[in-house]
Amino acid sequence: MFDSVLVGVDDGQGGRDAIALTKVLAAPGARVTLAHVYGRTAGGPGAAVTVPLELEQAERLLADALDDVPGPGETALICDTSVGRGLRELAEDRGTQLLVIGATHRHLLGRTLIGDDTAAALKRAPCSVAVAPAGYANRPVQPSRIGVGYDGSPESEHALAAGQQLANRYGSTVKALSVVPRLDAAPAKPRRERERFEGEVACGEPGPGLARFSEEFDLLVIGARRRGPVSRLLSGSAAKYLARHTNCPLLALPQGGIATAA
Repeated sequence: MFDSVLVGVDDGQGGRDAIALTKVLAAPGARVTLAHVYGRTAGGPGAAVTVPLELEQAERLLADALDDVPGPGETALICDTSVGRGLRELAEDRGTQLLVIGATHRHLLGRTLIGDDTAAALKRAPCSVAVAPAGYANRPVQPSRIGVGYDGSPESEHALAAGQQLANRYGSTVKALSVVPRLDAAPAKPRRERERFEGEVACGEPGPGLARFSEEFDLLVIGARRRGPVSRLLSGSAAKYLARHTNCPLLALPQGGIATAA
């Protein structure tokens, strides 16, 4: 699906989870870059500095992780006080199609999805974003069951099309879910009605509704506005809830932000 992938790697479970999810979402022969953000604040607000030992440890971390990358891979070290900003700027520089991170609640990448300034930086990522749930590397699976968050918008139509592309690749089933405050607010039937997929409507809030929905699936796909792949559905309380409670990998993509399957 994705020909260029940037993977955020830390020194814990989150990096391993992200690499495992990359193996599922990256196209054969994709350019995969493992990136680690290092640096601490000193000498003034926002000033990123490092020491030789810290840099040496980061280089060793990436070299070890490179052995797990499918196909050709490369590494990148980023000195920044914000993990999200460092990854976002590298993704912009390289024209990356997909940024993959782990959702573990420890280490540098672990705090990106629980409401700090790193989360704000990731909202402005210029590409699709995939989040691997904590412990995913211990139980990686090809997505035989794919869920799609659907609200009738062009972005959710695009998410549905992307889910179908992945389903074609893996021979998966696709099911769409609309979470609405009341049943009479349900969106119109998806325009891709000729495709083979199921759909249902649930009442409630998007975060908890989609989190419960994710229990059935190996991958949950959502769409978002071009101004940031996690800025629409994954905002505020919904972002925090899904980060903590989504039971399967999450793929958030802006309209037009996914490569066409070969």
